[in-house]
Amino acid sequence: MSWSTKRPSKGGAMPIFKPMLRNLFLALVIFSSTASFASEGGSSHYSPGAMASFIDFPTSIPYNVMSSTPGYFGSASASRQFPIAGLLTSDVSARLVGWCPTFQYDLPKKVLGGQYAFTVSIPVLSLDVDASVVGAAGAGVATSDSRSGLGDIYFSPVTLFWKKGNFSYLGSVGIYAPSGAYDVGRLANLGKNYWTFNPVFGFQYNDHASGLEANAFLGFNFNTENNATDYQSGHEFYLDFTVDKRFKNGFGVGGTGYVFQQITGDGGTGAGKAHRDCLSVRVPGVAPHRGGNGQGLAAPLVHQG
Repeated sequence: MSWSTKRPSKGGAMPIFKPMLRNLFLALVIFSSTASFASEGGSSHYSPGAMASFIDFPTSIPYNVMSSTPGYFGSASASRQFPIAGLLTSDVSARLVGWCPTFQYDLPKKVLGGQYAFTVSIPVLSLDVDASVVGAAGAGVATSDSRSGLGDIYFSPVTLFWKKGNFSYLGSVGIYAPSGAYDVGRLANLGKNYWTFNPVFGFQYNDHASGLEANAFLGFNFNTENNATDYQSGHEFYLDFTVDKRFKNGFGVGGTGYVFQQITGDGGTGAGKAHRDCLSVRVPGVAPHRGGNGQGLAAPLVHQG
C-alpha cells in the first residue's frame, strides 16, 4: 500500500500563499495486475494516481511552495522475480517514507496566451528492502538493505495553463533526473539511475454554481537506459482522473482513479529473458473520496495487487 499527501505551504521570505485547494481530499485507489510486472526494480518513476487531484493546476499566485509525504509498504510473492540493480530477486518487501517539497514559479506575463509555470520537486526518502537474491543455481539468499537520502529530482521547465469559463487546460513537460543514490548490487537504491521524460496534458472542469468538479491528466513516461546495468525500462502511459461534488457547506464527495499501462517492452542486455519484451498492464482503479474545508490536502492511498 502506498500514499502521498500533498499540501500547499508557506515558505521563508515568500508571501503567504492562499491554499491552492480549499478542501480535504482523501482517496483510496485499488488495482490489480493482469500481466507480469516489467520495468527494472518492478516500479516506475511515476506513481499511478498521484496526479488525480485538483491541487495539480497552477494558481494565479507568482510563488508557490507545496509539500508531499510519499510512502509505500508492500511485498511480492516468492513466485515473482524482479531485477533490482543487477540482482535477480524474489519474495521482495519494501517500506518507504519520505518528504518532498515542490517549488513553483508562475510567470506574470502570458506565454502563447496561457500562464507559464516552472516547477521543481526534491524528494528526501528512507527505504528498507527485504528480498531473496536468486543465485546461479536458482537458490535464494535472504538479504536486507536500508538507505536514506536524496531521491530522483523532478523538474518541469515548461508548464502552460489556459482557462476559459469553467474549463481549464494544462500542458507540461517534466523530467526525472537520476540524482538519487544508486549502486549496482544494492537492494535499497533511492534513484533509478536513468532519465525519464514526462509530457502531460491536463483538463479541469469547475462549475461553482452546481458544485461539480472534474479533472483528468494524460501522460507518458519515456525512459532512458540504465547504463550501470544495461537495462532499458519500457515506456509508459497513464490517465489519472477525479470527479467531485461540492456542497454549500464546503464539504464534498466524489471518486478518483487511473489507468496505467507499459506500452513498450523492457530491453537491453541487463533485461533477462523473462522481462525482455514483457508488458506491464494496470487495469483501471477507482475509489471514493470525501472532502472538507481547510487548506489544500491530497492524500491518495494505493493498494497494489
